[in-house]
Parts: sequence; structure tokens; C-alpha cells
Amino acid sequence: MDDDGFTTVRRTGRGRAARPPNKPSRTKPSPQISYNSLTLAGSRRDNTTLKGKLDKVLAILETRKRQLEEKSGGGGKGKEKSFVDSWTDQIKAVRRIFHGDLDATASPPPSAVRPMRIVCLGIGIVHESRESQFQFLLLDMLREALSVSADEVWVYDPLFTPIEVGLLKERGYQLISKNECGKHKLDSRYNTLAYMPHCPGKLYDAFIRENWDKQILGGKWASAGSPTELEEEDRKPEVIPKVVWLANDFRGYIDNLPRRRVEQELPSLSRLTPHLSTVAFPSLSASHIASNAFNSLVFQYISEEESKKMDWNVVPPEGSTEGRAGRTEVIEDEIKGIKDGEESGEEVPGEKEIEAAERLFVSMSLS
Repeated sequence: MDDDGFTTVRRTGRGRAARPPNKPSRTKPSPQISYNSLTLAGSRRDNTTLKGKLDKVLAILETRKRQLEEKSGGGGKGKEKSFVDSWTDQIKAVRRIFHGDLDATASPPPSAVRPMRIVCLGIGIVHESRESQFQFLLLDMLREALSVSADEVWVYDPLFTPIEVGLLKERGYQLISKNECGKHKLDSRYNTLAYMPHCPGKLYDAFIRENWDKQILGGKWASAGSPTELEEEDRKPEVIPKVVWLANDFRGYIDNLPRRRVEQELPSLSRLTPHLSTVAFPSLSASHIASNAFNSLVFQYISEEESKKMDWNVVPPEGSTEGRAGRTEVIEDEIKGIKDGEESGEEVPGEKEIEAAERLFVSMSLS
């Protein structure tokens, strides 16, 4: 365990010579990165400047964006909608989740709703992973569709490199300064979209527990229109939640694990999930190039009606750490095996699988 709280994954044995001290390792995440630390390790081996690397990533993102705009069907008749077209239809429902009966096609007046913020955790290494590239583009789309100011988009992943930090700066997004292990406290003055694609269940659980407050997670009743605009009998209350998740369907964690294990390891997630309402995310065919990036994502929120059924005064306990050491050792061995296979030329999982294993290892080690 290093002083910064991260457990470094190290290789052992197998008769290999020790790694040269200046060779960068992708297995140790950066606990804290700032816009002023934009230097690349191993620059003597790679003379490409950070700006050149960032320009390359921006060009790749433009290509990925065009792929999202392409029709997913074959040529001629029977073409399906592109992801962007599907998103245009879908976002109307998402805007209504936050803004009630306000016009879903126009930016709502500032006086009508609380300001918006996006908190994004877990999108991975954008300059290496195709899935991360699509997920980052989705972040851009969410910001635009929900009329969120760029400086109200807050992002973090423990695997970020200076390239990702530079990308956030280029977009005008904010970097969360340290690894909070999911324990990011939300500001109740904002409506918040919590965009957390493909994160470990423990990260979702920590995020929910940290914000276990009716003023943050609970919905709020609001009338669709002012008293001068509507007659009393025409006023219909609309549920306006303060937090909406775009994340893996939480029911998948609750339904696919033994109940006792869920209650011990994911107590906050298990208490909240039965009360959530959902809005489907645009589906892609299995053959679509971005299908893995968006697989299992769904919009989730708690309505005022369901919020009233919950005991907000009793914060769920932290997830049990019993047996965690054994599980982290298994994950460490899996990561080490992936890296060893990569060096030997064996077939290994893709970058996103490596990132997921490393992120889970980090979150379990620090929580």
C-alpha cells in the first residue's frame, strides 16, 4: 500500500528481468491530477508531445462521432435510426424527468428550474479505449442536450492520464481533484445527472450512501405552471427529481447476487433500488460498433411518491469488508495475468476489460 492510498499491482517471479525504473506503468492509477501536471512519463522513449497526443485523440473522437451519426442498418430500405437520431427522441423524456411539463424541445427559462450539473465517474482511458471514446462523446451529448454549462461538468476516473486531463481542459470540464472512491457529495442546489457507466456495484453503493438525504436524492413535487397560468383543477403535480443516474441498471446487481450478500456488501444500493423509476436508454444492435460502450445503461431516478416511503433518517451502513482481502488478491492476480499475457503475445481481453478490473481493484482497496 503506497502513501497515497493506492495499492500498486506488481509482477512477481517468472524469471523476468526487473522493469526499468523509467518505464511507465499503466497499472497504477493517479490519485490526484491537476491541469498543471501535464507531463508524460517515459518521454525519452516517446518524443511525441502531449499536444500531439491530444490532437490525435480529438481526431479519433471526430471519427467516433461520425460513427454514432451513421445509420445502423444496411444500405437502401430498412435502415435503422442512427444512435444520434434515437438520442434526439429519447432526450425529450429525459428533459421531462428534470423539468416536468416545460417544453422539452427548448431550453427552460433559468427561473423555472434549478441549475443543472453533471457528475461523471468511470469513463476510463479515452486515448486507448474505444468504449471510453464513445462514452466520452455521450458526455458531450448529455451536456448539450440538458443545457449544462461546461464548467458544471465534473469528471473523474482513477485511470486518467495527462492526456485525459488535457481533454477535459479542452472541453472546459472540471476535474475532480482526488479519488473519492465514489463518495462524491452532491450539492442540493443543483439538479444532477450522475453519469456512471459500467462502474462496480461498490462504487454505486458508496455514491448513494454519501448522498443519502431526501434533499439530495428525493424528488420534489412542483406544479406544471404558475397559479396565474392554470386553473386550480387543471394544475397537475409533476415529479421533479434532483438526481438522475445514467448508469448500469441497479436491478442487475440486486437480482443476480444472493440477497444476504447484497444486504451486506451493497446495503445502500439494495435499499434504494426497489423505489427507482427508469427510462430506457436507446438500444443498439449487437453488431453496432458502440454497443459495448452503452450496454446495460438506463436512466434511473426516485419519484416523490417513492421518496415518501423511504426512511431518510437512517443512513445505511457501509458495505461489509468481510472477505475483501481475498477478493482483491484474486483481482490483482487477474490483472497481473492480463499484463503478463500482453507482454508474451498471448490473446488478452480488450482495454475496457483491463480498465474495469483495475478500477474494481482500486475501489475495493480504498473503500
